[in-house]
Amino acid sequence: ALDRGQLSVHYQPVYGLDTGEILGFEALVRWTHPVRGEVAPEVFIPLAEETGAIGRVGRWVFDQACRQLAAWNALLPGRRLGMSVNLSAAQLRRPATATALLGIVDAAGIDPDDIWFEITERGHVPDDAMPLITTLRTAGVHFALDDFGMSHSNLSHLRQLPVERLKIDKSFVAGLTEQDVDRGIVNAIRVIADSLGLDVIAEGVETGAQRDVLLGLGCNQGQGYLLSPPLPGAEATALLLSGDPAAWAGGRAFRSRA
Repeated sequence: ALDRGQLSVHYQPVYGLDTGEILGFEALVRWTHPVRGEVAPEVFIPLAEETGAIGRVGRWVFDQACRQLAAWNALLPGRRLGMSVNLSAAQLRRPATATALLGIVDAAGIDPDDIWFEITERGHVPDDAMPLITTLRTAGVHFALDDFGMSHSNLSHLRQLPVERLKIDKSFVAGLTEQDVDRGIVNAIRVIADSLGLDVIAEGVETGAQRDVLLGLGCNQGQGYLLSPPLPGAEATALLLSGDPAAWAGGRAFRSRA
């Protein structure tokens, strides 16, 4: 699929829930098969991990994302945008991953401080991956835990990894306006994040009511169809150029508090 140009990268905005300002993007790989049509990421990503293809595919996605961020930086000088890219535990097991990823950042001419790697695999991150993770963090990139709250392993990751951000799983956001338990879970995640000095992003924000509840719980960043679905690069660029509210903030909220 990669050799035949069937893969593409779409970008979903992360935005300020209180302002609508675009603070950054998450890069998401898509596969359009000539016969089967759109193949869901939850179908082909696990297969890529099992076969070992995730290393090459992941590097290609990251290269595309870094090039796109560099293009946005040139198009909007002075505007700081973050770029999040998924990084599977399978990639973390490869010793050469850090060198390859940092080489891509350098070649694109972007600031490592604008890069966020999201740990996507809910299973155990191997102990031998820590030197690689430490190398990436020392170089200036950041780490986030994706789908937080869906697995007990995420709690151990808070101790094991240099995490600076939690992403609240969309399943909890979906029930915010109807179930007290989901509201309580989201609030608990925010409390955990606050106690550890971590940022929080809510995933799957689709309605104004969900946004309002999140703001009331102290969660000010989100992504979801309320603002935009994942978009091809050209459409994401058009969204940026259309002029989102409160552009004066310059995307600082999306970056590390450090």
